[in-house]
Amino acid sequence: MTINTCSNEIWKAWQNYSGFENRSFRFTDDMRPLLYKWLGITPDSYVLDAGCGTGVFTRYLAVDMDRGHMEGFDINPGFIEYGRKKLIELGLTNKVSLKIDDGFQLSYSDNVFDAVTNYTYIGVLSDPLAGLGEMIRVCKPGGVISCV
Repeated sequence: MTINTCSNEIWKAWQNYSGFENRSFRFTDDMRPLLYKWLGITPDSYVLDAGCGTGVFTRYLAVDMDRGHMEGFDINPGFIEYGRKKLIELGLTNKVSLKIDDGFQLSYSDNVFDAVTNYTYIGVLSDPLAGLGEMIRVCKPGGVISCV
């Protein structure tokens, strides 16, 4: 089966970081417990945020992590670099890791995350089923896959 990966080229070139950072206004502290419940996350979970952009949603979810950890990936190196600077600025480097990765061929092993989520990622993929398949592959059996 051939995967249509043309969205990778679009997102590798995108440079509007401020548009992603403005998303932080969509989430309030009182929403976090509800999102944890709906997304199958606990403060001890190991969670992947797929197509994280600059990591706005990743950082938001990480705030209440105790022993858990958030991982985020994006195909755009600029987004990841910008997001890592924000992690340092906000003191979240112990709770969040961001890396460059291809959502159609994730470098993670099978069955490693307790939950896999994304915020608008699936909707911008040229082959959403292939992207979802990778999210399912890296989630533990019984884990939660969610699309926000």
